[in-house]
Amino acid sequence: MYSSIEEFIGDYTRERESTLKIMKALNDTSLAQRATPESRPLGRMAWHVVTAVGELPAATVRDIAQSRSLVEPAASPARPVSEPKNR
Repeated sequence: MYSSIEEFIGDYTRERESTLKIMKALNDTSLAQRATPESRPLGRMAWHVVTAVGELPAATVRDIAQSRSLVEPAASPARPVSEPKNR
């Protein structure tokens, strides 16, 4: 847990620089490389990192808002047709 914005920015900056260094080291051959036969290739993992960066802030804000009841919950599913209506 961070106690200040400066602490977060410091960590973020270090992680960004480390990630960029790794991404720049990738080449055509390394993109197909796998750590284990069952794992994703490095190219796919790199693409996941790149695309997730854009999705994470929106997902995080949505999750926080929902946990604080700042947004309306999703509508409940419609009643099945066979279910009798209460009168």
